[in-house]
Amino acid sequence: MLSEIENDVRPLAFAFCSSMVLYLVGMADYLIGIRYRSKFVIQILCGMMLIAGGIYIDNLYGILGIHSVPLWLGYPLTILFVVFIINAINLIDGIDGLASGLCSIACLLYGLTFLMFHQYIYAMLAFATLGVLVPFFYYNVFGNAEHGKKIFMGDTGSLTVGMMLCLLSLKLTMCGTDDNTVHINPMVLAFSPLLIPCCDVVRVYLHRVRNGKNPFLPDKNHIHHKLLAVGMQQRSVMIIVISVSTVFILFNILLSLYLNVNWIVLVDILIWTFTNIRLTKRIRQLQARQATNK
Repeated sequence: MLSEIENDVRPLAFAFCSSMVLYLVGMADYLIGIRYRSKFVIQILCGMMLIAGGIYIDNLYGILGIHSVPLWLGYPLTILFVVFIINAINLIDGIDGLASGLCSIACLLYGLTFLMFHQYIYAMLAFATLGVLVPFFYYNVFGNAEHGKKIFMGDTGSLTVGMMLCLLSLKLTMCGTDDNTVHINPMVLAFSPLLIPCCDVVRVYLHRVRNGKNPFLPDKNHIHHKLLAVGMQQRSVMIIVISVSTVFILFNILLSLYLNVNWIVLVDILIWTFTNIRLTKRIRQLQARQATNK
């Protein structure tokens, strides 16, 4: 145990430093406001700090037929991944309990997976993060603002938690499949919990670009906004999205026992695309009906 702690001091130190930087950025953004370009620069620097700590993408485990990744490609991929995940978690935080619920499911899976890989330090870190998110979820969803018992995540929380998920998922991809007790593709274990935030931010980004809008400015086109637009209540939307994320995780883990990882990615994209098309059609039908009634 002590030798494991010694080996992980460097990556954990850099990871905590990057998390603290993002925490301070979130505080500064709340107090004085920070432009999104400055946030991107800081997030890139945080990605570089993870790399300096020895945490980076070194294997894609068959995605697009690629396995071992050279450093000249792994480093920029890691920075891109860190910026992408941090912003995905930040953008999915649109209604009470959604971001914290999704991140709690991710931390639970990461903790259990690290236990299977005998990576006890990272398992403790995942469960510790889960221990922070669970009481936050309670006061965020069930708290009463009038009594001063309701708390919100904001950029401070979403950026910090996003960074923690980056660390855990990247470390998981570096564990490999040396343990014969684990026969699941590490990429599936690492990225399935992040599937909904990632797919949502890609779809929203492409939608903004296609409509000639600034892709970095907020709008009301995220998955939770679309579910609200069809008449669902906030709490129902939160429960549905978290439940779908859990189903995706279990579905992908099951498929990984029988299918190539590329087929799993393709199936996930098709399901997500079909679901959003159906939602868009439903919203348009409701809008047309409301216009007719007027």
